[in-house]
Amino acid sequence: AWRDAWRVLGGAGGPPVATSIDVAVERPTDPSEAALQEARRRDHLRWHTWLGGLHDGIVRIPGRADRPLDDLAGACDIVGLAVRTGVEAALYRAAELAPPRPLAVTYRPTGSTDTEQADATATMWREVRRAAGDLRIVAVTAATLCDTATHAGIATADRRVKDSGEAFLTG
Repeated sequence: AWRDAWRVLGGAGGPPVATSIDVAVERPTDPSEAALQEARRRDHLRWHTWLGGLHDGIVRIPGRADRPLDDLAGACDIVGLAVRTGVEAALYRAAELAPPRPLAVTYRPTGSTDTEQADATATMWREVRRAAGDLRIVAVTAATLCDTATHAGIATADRRVKDSGEAFLTG
């Protein structure tokens, strides 16, 4: 989709185009060799398939032949990452795998209580600040602004800022 947006909007000369790639550390579900291989496959799909494709224009899916994709290399102005934990590591890994572009983070804090989410958000900001010394980070946004039936946000459904929202805003 972002490659098509890049084409339609005129590439580097048009309005900025950002990706939004869901990244996470993939861990085996148990100590078996099959679980280890599955975690490696999921890791490759999350990190290498699209970030590598943005870098060199080749889509690499484990178990399939590599496929060059026209206009994929460099087809974004901002590499957007959807991250739940390990923000600093995710930023460095994306900078290593993707083409040299500014990075943006869409963050959804972990935790089942607002206090846990506020603590996770404070940790996220510390990690962003550490990485910002080395990397060009252009934006950090909260994935869910208001509570919904399926997601806890940084504000209540009636728009009252929660502790996690304060942590996000003061970060």
